[in-house]
Amino acid sequence: MTQDGPRAGAPLPADERPRLVPGDAHDAELLERVHPPSWKNPEPRGPYNLVVVGGGTAGLVCAAGAAGVGA
Repeated sequence: MTQDGPRAGAPLPADERPRLVPGDAHDAELLERVHPPSWKNPEPRGPYNLVVVGGGTAGLVCAAGAAGVGA
């Protein structure tokens, strides 16, 4: 596979990067969907038996197996 030109894969200079508009309507809608104002952080019910970090193949199998035995 060949690269197109000498800058292929190099980061864009600051003046050529896309500009973000903070606080636009799309950001507000996304924030409302992922963290609604009425959401309240639940209180833990006690010590955890298991914490699975990751949602790949091993994480899903581990979580499903642990749930199956009551963890």
